[in-house]
Amino acid sequence: MMRFAKDDVRWVVMAGGLVTAGPPQARREGTLAACLNYEPALEGGYRRTKGYERFSGKPAPSSAPYTIVGIAWTAPPAANTAVTIGAATAVVAYIESATRTVLAEVVGGIVAGTPVLVAGVPSGVVSTLTPAGGISLEQDATYLSLAADIRRPSIAAVPGSGATRGVASLEGEVYAWRDAADGLSGLMYRATAAGWVQVDLGEEIAFSNANTSVEKGDVLTRGGVTANVMAVVVETGSLASGVNTGRLIISGRAGGNFTAGAATSTGGGALTLGGAQTAITLPPGGKYRSIAFNFSGASTGEKLYVVNGVGRAFEFDGTTTTPINTGDPNDKPEHVGQHLSRLILAIDGSMMWSNAGVPVVFDGISGAQEFAVGAKITGYASLSGKALAIFTDRGGKFLEGAPSSGMELQNLNAEDGALPGAAVFASDLFALSNSGLLSFRASQKYGGFEANDVGKNYQDAAIAVANTFSYACSVDMPGSENQIRFMGSDGSGLVCLVAGAKVVAATSIQYPVGPTCMWSGLVGTRRRTFFGATDGFVYEIAELPSFDGQDIESYFKLNPASLKSAYVDKTFYDCFVSLTSQRFSSIKCSFEFSSGSPNKRETLVQSVSGYGAGGVWDIASWDTFNWDAGSEQMPKVRIGGSGHNISPTFYSRSKIDFGHTINNLAFRVALRKTTRMS
Repeated sequence: MMRFAKDDVRWVVMAGGLVTAGPPQARREGTLAACLNYEPALEGGYRRTKGYERFSGKPAPSSAPYTIVGIAWTAPPAANTAVTIGAATAVVAYIESATRTVLAEVVGGIVAGTPVLVAGVPSGVVSTLTPAGGISLEQDATYLSLAADIRRPSIAAVPGSGATRGVASLEGEVYAWRDAADGLSGLMYRATAAGWVQVDLGEEIAFSNANTSVEKGDVLTRGGVTANVMAVVVETGSLASGVNTGRLIISGRAGGNFTAGAATSTGGGALTLGGAQTAITLPPGGKYRSIAFNFSGASTGEKLYVVNGVGRAFEFDGTTTTPINTGDPNDKPEHVGQHLSRLILAIDGSMMWSNAGVPVVFDGISGAQEFAVGAKITGYASLSGKALAIFTDRGGKFLEGAPSSGMELQNLNAEDGALPGAAVFASDLFALSNSGLLSFRASQKYGGFEANDVGKNYQDAAIAVANTFSYACSVDMPGSENQIRFMGSDGSGLVCLVAGAKVVAATSIQYPVGPTCMWSGLVGTRRRTFFGATDGFVYEIAELPSFDGQDIESYFKLNPASLKSAYVDKTFYDCFVSLTSQRFSSIKCSFEFSSGSPNKRETLVQSVSGYGAGGVWDIASWDTFNWDAGSEQMPKVRIGGSGHNISPTFYSRSKIDFGHTINNLAFRVALRKTTRMS
């Protein structure tokens, strides 16, 4: 006869992410049968996904403080009403009681006894500056949310029309691209403390036979027309020989238009202009992809290299925009990369290499090269050592060493090609294809890289995102290291935690807006992540409580856990939840027994009909546990059910939860008897 201990505590380690392949009973404990807006945490467990807020360079909504004062109201105003208090101004966020009013956007000092005016009409008097009683962390989170909502409308979309086409950062500045209001051109903007400011792209003018004294920083002169020389691009020949052709990038032109003929520049420069200057413009449409790289070899000099698929590539150094001429009849690169001191562009199935160390020049005589890869290129990745991965819509290739006329591209051991822009290098190389998620690892056998099967666990979720794929990004921000996000144009996303060539865990997220572009990296001294969306805004992802003011609805359901006693009936008394909260969190939970057997009732919930946005459960009857920030805590949730396994579901919906992580679970159980399986 088998004997069982009457009471025991069994742990479930939360790890592995979504696992939907195979029978539920065979899936590892702690993995997820379903989830929404939870991420695999680097240190283990499942973390409610980070929120985001609109961004333009102006003070962020989340930075808005609040002030609590006592006001004796004679005519209480509605929330979001501007008031004047003596020399101070403010906005009413919330009137909690007769002695406590929450104010936001306070400018100036508030003095007790001062009348409060609403539209110039006396409506109350400040009774105290220190209302009695403290505030809870829940109240603090609520008031911060109200203050953020008041500031939020001051953050505007990128000016123009349609979706945000691209976002990037260089030397601490954030840039974005969007079509003009009339839809006839593309525009570039810089985020500033005053909001989005358009970047002047300057002008270009062709020249020939310039001498070595023509330099950046000169003043170009022909007749009475002058301009500042911002860049000198020698496309054929050399300045030393005096036989050359190229372009000057100019700004500050005065005195009219240039004409063809001899010109001079400061310090003895001499050259021949090819005709009138032309404005540097961007065509409408496209998807802007960029890299930041320093080709100079100096400690400074990083620049942006940008493509959009509808016009020429260009270099941007924070001030000057230099269009890049490849010489291809269809000079509209879609993808950009760098390898061995060369800029690499992709035009359909052609791989274009710049001159070594001169990324704006593609001169075949002096070292630029072009290679046909036999399929449409969808992305590049420069790997460790001297290897370059080239992804196409029909597979992948890799190149080792420098380009040469006799070089041979090797095939990656991959059966499917990557989607455009879906190849990402994090801890190793990963890509999203129509058939799911691929990873690549160094191969001694092939001398390059080969496909690494990530298994079937995440492929259903990966394929769902691939159907609407928009952008992929290796996320580099605190708390989300070693993370890749593959995002769909409908807001769906796959969040992958990676280590080496392995996907450690993956989960699903859903934004209420559709991302169109994404950038992550160092901005000044902070690691930050931004994305542009179909609504024309740029958003910043961070440890925030909402999706730009909207509730974050999140849940996950664990695969059935038998607690190392398969097919042994158990009575489940309690669940102790190991969790960490950033401020205040409120979570509902429910438990399903015996793999959802109709003979076993589900506790704390009346019905479960499926999973999706909008709340498909009758969650009103669920147990709820709240906790405040601090060290890891373990609230106890009463279960009171039985079965041979248990499958918990956790649910939250909030705009004041700054984030929480459910680390592990401990169940107090009693083992009863072996289950009879029929």
